[in-house]
Amino acid sequence: MSAEEEQTEEDLSQDLVRLWTAMRSLFRRLPNARKAVDKLTGGLLSDGARALASRLHRYRTANLVDEARQIANASGMPLPAVFTALVRQRRIDELTIDSLRLVNRASPSASGRPEHEEEVTSDRWFQTFYDEAGMVDEDDVREVFLRILAGEIKTPGSFSLQTLRVVGTIDQRTAQDFRRAVSVRISVEFRFRGRVLIHDERVPSIGDGLGSNALKEEGLGYSVLQGLMEHGLIFTDLASSMPYGTSATVTQNGIIHSIPILATHQEEKWLLTPVDETKKATGVRVEGVGFTSCGRELMGIVDTEKMPNFRNKLMAHLTTLGLQVTPLSPHS
Repeated sequence: MSAEEEQTEEDLSQDLVRLWTAMRSLFRRLPNARKAVDKLTGGLLSDGARALASRLHRYRTANLVDEARQIANASGMPLPAVFTALVRQRRIDELTIDSLRLVNRASPSASGRPEHEEEVTSDRWFQTFYDEAGMVDEDDVREVFLRILAGEIKTPGSFSLQTLRVVGTIDQRTAQDFRRAVSVRISVEFRFRGRVLIHDERVPSIGDGLGSNALKEEGLGYSVLQGLMEHGLIFTDLASSMPYGTSATVTQNGIIHSIPILATHQEEKWLLTPVDETKKATGVRVEGVGFTSCGRELMGIVDTEKMPNFRNKLMAHLTTLGLQVTPLSPHS
């Protein structure tokens, strides 16, 4: 073995040692992490953590064509089918480990739900994830699946089977278009005693409307929005609307409180106040296209792009509609 090969072996060995040190801590905090590894790797973790490390080591050092040929000769299975299965399993193993690393870095504790409310991820979910994610080799789409698995390990029930299937149909361009749609969205949400009473997420319609390429400068022309519709990420009605600038009335300890419902854009909170006194009770309707349930599940794992020019454009648009916009958090 050459000095370079020996160094590669040493680097791999050290990487695997660091990996398992981090994962042991994670497994103690999140039992679902152990279940996820077992479901997606064919029970290797039940046979000992080093089994998966050994397989990952082989993936990174061995020739999969040669390994597929050996398995095909021994089993009588067609070589192409064996090779495809090996490639898919390698992708799943790497996604699983990368997702566990992500969870380990991001969360020092479990999901935070009471134990009796903890949801269980079904075997069918893991099989669907394997089927869909095992086919992906584009970086942007792979990153989506990585974050989905990390989210599901941390909080079971975060992502539906429908969302897995939708992600399995998108390509890199669609993933980028969806990221841009999430970056321009405006939303309102009001929670009371653990329940979501009001919620809206939409790509706002500005100027002549979304159907007339109003957001073409932002990369969200009509044809792009059509693509997002076809993949089930946004609804087909480009001119639906929702009242913004309203308040919620709640009763606590016999006292009635009127709480303004804040709008959010790029993680910045805005207080929207109708200029017309007669509309303070009903709010001002803001048009646009809403996100589907799949789109809502996915937007939480998408990194937004900073778009200061659009922020200013959106504020001007809301002002034109008759809303006074008061930012409540610093804008970076």
